[in-house]
Amino acid sequence: MNKYPGSAYAGIDEVDVAAELRPIDELPEDLKPALTYWERIKPPGAVGPAWGSFDLLELPTSYLPTALVVDCIDDGERRGYLYRFWGSALTPVFGKDMTGKTFEDCPGAFRAASYATYDMVREHRAPCLIRFNARFGSNATRFQTAFRLPLSKDGETVSTIVSLLLVDYRKHEWEQLWN
Repeated sequence: MNKYPGSAYAGIDEVDVAAELRPIDELPEDLKPALTYWERIKPPGAVGPAWGSFDLLELPTSYLPTALVVDCIDDGERRGYLYRFWGSALTPVFGKDMTGKTFEDCPGAFRAASYATYDMVREHRAPCLIRFNARFGSNATRFQTAFRLPLSKDGETVSTIVSLLLVDYRKHEWEQLWN
């Protein structure tokens, strides 16, 4: 049974998603302005700029429909993530808007990959370029590439992460995972 009834993809929980960190010099040309903007507003020596000084509208607008912003939760008892912003083009894939939800509300395969890769950004304390591959049964496709930018309230720890998703797959390739 599909636990995400608004999603057209029955079996979305059974997708195997793998992620790999890629060198930042592989950043696509049209995303370099996002990195330049982040570097320009980042205080010297800080992990990243504060959310209050970051403007999503300074990013390449073609990426806003697939952009994500997550707040890092670390209250001593639990460590996790909360979606602050969920790009509208992502809703059809997951069947719902995840704004205000945590990774625990995501399909299992995406939950595990999200934790792993957002943890990666927190550990590296630097922008990360991450490539995702998806497999469902014997079908596979390069799912997407994410460019993740750390933000910091105190300059020392990552408190928020902005993700710009390069949706590498064509819609029919994604749908072929289920055929």
